[in-house]
Amino acid sequence: MAMLFLPFSSKQATAQISWQLSKNIEQIQVYVRTYPGLAIKELKTIAEFECSAQTLVQLITDIPEQAAYQFGCKQSNVLQKINRFEQIYYQELYVPWPFENRDGAFRQRVEPSKTVGEFFIYANSEAQFLPHKKGFVRVPFMKAKWHITQINPKLCKAEYIIAVDPGGVIPLWLINLFIDKAPLESVRGMRKSLLKEKYQKPQKGF
Repeated sequence: MAMLFLPFSSKQATAQISWQLSKNIEQIQVYVRTYPGLAIKELKTIAEFECSAQTLVQLITDIPEQAAYQFGCKQSNVLQKINRFEQIYYQELYVPWPFENRDGAFRQRVEPSKTVGEFFIYANSEAQFLPHKKGFVRVPFMKAKWHITQINPKLCKAEYIIAVDPGGVIPLWLINLFIDKAPLESVRGMRKSLLKEKYQKPQKGF
């Protein structure tokens, strides 16, 4: 079975690499591009959600809910609440046998824009925040960004970009599985989560 893994170098840039459209279904557009040093391509997902931008921020910052909608997420919980804008959380990610599940600690930060109805949410790995757990491969690198904008009172648009090094070695078929399924299944899961009662109530702004 072919394996592929490349070390990540933070000094390498992706500015000159263009996005390529991979999928466009259910009002979900998925783009990919090569990220220097990573075996898995960087992903950009653009989707619309029938809720306010504030409500979508509420969903994304509700860390335990990630297990309900994020593709491959087995559990997620808050490790440290720094303030109302920033928190560190733990996540366990399922990987098919015979490969070991991944886990990691991640820092999430919300940045409201000066523009009403616009938010930025950033996340990055904090690999050394917790001791390594036996039976897991620690995610050494991840960076992600949400850009959320209000279209009208009942509709918002979100752009999500993520680059990740899952650690260890990865079979090519598994890389392709996550690229093909993760963005679509995660957006579908988010749309289902937004139907829950806790996201139907008006939320206070940041």
